[in-house]
Amino acid sequence: MRLGKSALHRIKNVTLPLLICIVTSMSGWAEDHGFTPLMSSPSLEHFMGNKEYWSFKNGVLTGKTSAPLMESQFLFTKERFGNFVLRFLMNSEGGDVHLLCRARTMPPGYLVGYEAEIAGLHRGSLTLRKPGSAAAPSGSTRRAAAGFPDAMPQPFAQEAEVVPLVRVNPSQERSGSEPWARYEIAGLGNHILIKINGTTTAHYQARDGLEEGMIGFRLAPGGGTKVNLKDIEIRLIGEVHWAKEAPVGDLTGRFGEEWSSSAPDLLRKSDEARTQERRELEAMAKNRQGFRPLFDGKSLEGWQDGTPFWTVKEGVTVGKSHNSFLVTQKEYSNFILKGSVRLSPPGANSGVQVRSSVIPGGMLGYQFDSGMNGYQFDMGYPWWGQLHHEGSRRGILFPVQDSKKRIELVRADGWNNFIIICHRNHVMGQLNGDVTFDMVDHYGEKTGRIGLQIHVGPGMKVEFRDLEIKELP
Repeated sequence: MRLGKSALHRIKNVTLPLLICIVTSMSGWAEDHGFTPLMSSPSLEHFMGNKEYWSFKNGVLTGKTSAPLMESQFLFTKERFGNFVLRFLMNSEGGDVHLLCRARTMPPGYLVGYEAEIAGLHRGSLTLRKPGSAAAPSGSTRRAAAGFPDAMPQPFAQEAEVVPLVRVNPSQERSGSEPWARYEIAGLGNHILIKINGTTTAHYQARDGLEEGMIGFRLAPGGGTKVNLKDIEIRLIGEVHWAKEAPVGDLTGRFGEEWSSSAPDLLRKSDEARTQERRELEAMAKNRQGFRPLFDGKSLEGWQDGTPFWTVKEGVTVGKSHNSFLVTQKEYSNFILKGSVRLSPPGANSGVQVRSSVIPGGMLGYQFDSGMNGYQFDMGYPWWGQLHHEGSRRGILFPVQDSKKRIELVRADGWNNFIIICHRNHVMGQLNGDVTFDMVDHYGEKTGRIGLQIHVGPGMKVEFRDLEIKELP
C-alpha cells in the first residue's frame, strides 16, 4: 500500500525550505506546537467499537470491564493518521491494554496494524498484527442472517497473527492504582517509536511498513481491567526524512533519532466542527434543490467501460454477472450521490465507486475486464453499507460494527436506498436512512469517477434506479 498519487503530488509540491522542521532529539516530540485533542466529545461519536466498555468524561478516557473478557474490546478513531506523534497520560489497575496505530481491517475482517502494549507486564513493547488463520473469536455467533441463507456473518475485527517486533522485559508487579505515566507514540515514515516517561522503550524500522490507518485502544481478553487515559493529544506531521540510514529491525538504544519533516498538507477539525459539518451535509442531502440525474433513463450515454454487461430499461440500470464496472466519463470531487439498488439473489454482491480511477485489464494481479481504484460503498451481505478501498491494500476503511443490526436495515428482496457524501476529506454513507460510515480520511483521493459494480461469482443481477447527484463547492 502506498499513499495515493494525489496525496504524494501535494507533498512533493510543498515549499520545503519554508516548512522543514528539524527534530534533533526525543525531547522534540513534546513540543506543544501543532498538538490537538484526539477526542473532546463525551459521546465518543467520532469513534467506533464497543462503547459499552469505554467512556469519556471530564477529559478522561476510561476502559473498564469487571467480568473476564472472552474477546478483545476495541475503540477506534473514525479518522486515519499517517505520520504523527501521539501523547497521553495513563494509569491502570490490572489487565493488558494495547494501543493500535496505522490500523486497518483487511477482508474478510482481519485487524492489522502496529500495536503498543501500554498496560501489562510487557508495557512499552511493540508488535505487528498481520492476517492469520480465519478463526471466529470465542463466543461469536456465525449463524446465517434471515434472508441471507448462503452468507455467514463476519465479526467487526477478526484476530490476526501477532508478530513481536520489540520485546520489553516484564515490569514489576504493582498493587492498587498506579501513578500517571506519560506515553509518547510516534509513526515517522517507516519508523515506529514508543517512549514512557522520557525513555525510549521501542524503536523499530520496517522494510515496507504500513503508512496510515486508524488509532485504536484494545482491552485484551482476560481478567478485570481498568485503564484511564487523559490529556490525549496528537500532532500530525508531513513527509518524514531520517538523518541517516539504518538497518531494518529493532533500533532501540542503538540508533540516533534525528529526523526532519515537512509541514502536513492537512488540517484537523475539532469534534464539534465535525459534528456541525455532518449536520450541514445531511441537511443538504435532504434538500432536493440542485440534484440532477446521472442517467437519461433510456441509454448509457455519459458512461463507459463495462457497457456490454449493462443495460437501461424503463429508468432502471441493470448489470448481469461478470466482474465489471460501468463508469462515468466525468470526474466528480465534492458531491452528494443518492439512489436505490436491488440485488438478486439476496446474497449477490455489488458496490458503488466514488472518487475512483479505472485500472484497465484488472487489479492486484486478478485479471478482469476492468478494475477500479478508490472508495467503494459496498453492497451485499455481510458488507452492506461499509466503506472500503477497492483495488489497493488500504483495506476496509470503515468496517461493519454490528452485522446483525446492519442486516436488519437491508430489504433482502426489495429496493435499498443509499446516499454517499464526499466533501473534501469527509466521507459519509447512509443505507435506508441509517448512517453506516462517517469518517475523515486525509490520505484518500479527492476526485475521480463514479462506477457501478457487478461482482464476479455465481449468477446474479444488480439493478440501480433514481441515481442523482448534487455537486458541492
